[in-house]
Amino acid sequence: MKLQLLKVLGNINKAVLPKVWNTADLSNLSTSEKAILGWKRWVTLKYLEEKEKKEKAS
Repeated sequence: MKLQLLKVLGNINKAVLPKVWNTADLSNLSTSEKAILGWKRWVTLKYLEEKEKKEKAS
């Protein structure tokens, strides 16, 4: 259930949120761009953690 929710959130992120890493230097991002990048990273990491847990349980 949690894995499916995170996968849906990841797909929504791809469709709705803009790409913010067009520049090589991420320190030049605005606060809102950093927040978007942080949110995307959090969703991705949580998805990978849940996927790993599921694979270990199988």
